[in-house]
Amino acid sequence: MIGDSALHSGLALGDLTASLQSSPIIRGSVRAARLLGLLDGRAESAGETRTRFLLSRLGVEPPEVQHCIGTPFGIFRADYAWPRIKVILEFDGRGKYYDYRPTAEALLLERRRETALMDLGWRVIRLTSADLERPDLVAERLAAVFEAAA
Repeated sequence: MIGDSALHSGLALGDLTASLQSSPIIRGSVRAARLLGLLDGRAESAGETRTRFLLSRLGVEPPEVQHCIGTPFGIFRADYAWPRIKVILEFDGRGKYYDYRPTAEALLLERRRETALMDLGWRVIRLTSADLERPDLVAERLAAVFEAAA
């Protein structure tokens, strides 16, 4: 999460890689190098990072991150998308609904956005932090929606 956040804030992955390679500390360097390969500065929250790592652990086909989709109401960005089968996975943190605008307005805008996407044939799965604690259920939900979409 810290690595994704650092990249999102503008730190270059190359700088992190160079720092690791020039470090005299050997213990943990293989694990750290593997971790650098998993970082993605497009993650906009800790929940998105945790979701991406869970998808990887579950062996799910890697999604497109922050995928833009044009609708009659504008361009919407999906946290994770599998465009070939029109499936979107959204991580819903509390901030989305409470931090940036009045909650009622945020809910209405999110509902409008999801309806526009569904009208174009997209299927939307929503996950919360609590869902990430139940990988078995996430795997079941993904399998069901992937099967229905196929």
